[in-house]
Amino acid sequence: MALVAARVIERDGHPPVIVRSALERDLADLRQVAREAATGAGSVSNPDELELAEDRLSAWILQHIREARWVALVAEVAGRVVGVAHLENGPRQRIAHRGTLGMAVAAEARGKGIGRILLEATIAWARQTDGLDKVALAVFADNAPALALYQSVGFVEEGRRLREIKHAEGEWVDDLMMGLWVGESPSPYEGR
Repeated sequence: MALVAARVIERDGHPPVIVRSALERDLADLRQVAREAATGAGSVSNPDELELAEDRLSAWILQHIREARWVALVAEVAGRVVGVAHLENGPRQRIAHRGTLGMAVAAEARGKGIGRILLEATIAWARQTDGLDKVALAVFADNAPALALYQSVGFVEEGRRLREIKHAEGEWVDDLMMGLWVGESPSPYEGR
């Protein structure tokens, strides 16, 4: 069961952040964070394409609590959820060692360290979870803030899907595949 107890993180010049498992009481805030993330340049979905029905989002939260190698963490500031990071391990035995990471931060909370707090908490959780060796993610090549964040904690580029994202007619962006080794065995990135 992946239920993470609340932890308060104090920050100079900013209100404290509570990091904890996503719960059903967070539904409204999670919907808002997802909508705001979909308006950003780093999202594959447009806001009108999101399926945010309460029953589906509730099921998503419960599944992340129920599954041993899944987690959904929220960042709460002043009683409001302003960010979410989630990790799901692969559905088949040969990829069960890999967790795929997704993140979203509300517009007003960006650039304030919320993404880093969520990312570091998720990585720490993955390092303590038996059977998880790798955290993987995809990020648009033109998302400089996200790339800088991921690289700063040790993610490395593993591949690139050329022109995978089409923002508008004639506006193509590569999608980068990145990975971070969190397992006890030697990292495949050493010596690259």
